[in-house]
Amino acid sequence: MSPATDSIQPIAAVAAAPLADLLLGSRRSGSILGASSVATWLEVGDRVVVLTGWGGARLPNSVMAATRFPPEVSTVIPAPAGVIIGDGGIEHAGRHLRVSRWWHPCPELPPTQPSQIRALAQTCAELVPALDDAGIGEALARRSLNEVLRAGEALLGKGPGLTPEGDDIIVGALASYRLLGRAAGLAANGFLASVERSLVPTACRRTTRLSTSLIGHAVHGEVADALGRLLRAFTGRAELIPAVRALSALGHSSGPAMSFGAVRGAWAVSGRGT
Repeated sequence: MSPATDSIQPIAAVAAAPLADLLLGSRRSGSILGASSVATWLEVGDRVVVLTGWGGARLPNSVMAATRFPPEVSTVIPAPAGVIIGDGGIEHAGRHLRVSRWWHPCPELPPTQPSQIRALAQTCAELVPALDDAGIGEALARRSLNEVLRAGEALLGKGPGLTPEGDDIIVGALASYRLLGRAAGLAANGFLASVERSLVPTACRRTTRLSTSLIGHAVHGEVADALGRLLRAFTGRAELIPAVRALSALGHSSGPAMSFGAVRGAWAVSGRGT
């Protein structure tokens, strides 16, 4: 960091690997999008970074301070002013988070038969709320870009909160389709790249900056730990019921909506869009 911060006692932190270019790159200014008792949301250019205390949710764009959770993150990174990010960490108001470890939010799933994915997704469907996916599952099953975009437009921003329910359904469906599709041998990278090019700019206009960021990560298979655990369960590499419970506990409504979206994506991969 800069000479001016050499005397500051750093706070150790761990961070999601997709943020490495920001955190290890040149120092640049960011701004505070918002803060709660458990997290602070930063905007850096067109990127969003989520700061949490130790024990908070690990998102694909998170930096987690190695301080016990709680105290409130706002006591580590106060909300009113801007931040400096880069050169190995984050600075704000005389405080310095220094990233010492990384995690990879793109779970490696083993080769799995579509029939197994379908059966486990069906069991999951019986454990989570049935929501309106606006047809995104069927659109993914048909690999119809226009239909996926229409469904996405219907879901974006639907519901209250920093990550509305409709956005969380999209995150679950796209991440599930990407990761389980890879496990099932489905070649969909080109299709998903087209989805990203069209859907993410629409999300920028229709929903929150945090949701837009998470949708962009989901297209690449970069997910919250709890969602990754559920997708591992769909391949038989984790216990399904504890995984559903863990994801359901994420946020106020985010977890159940992501679970439902993940089921829709799994059915699309396994040849059942409805």
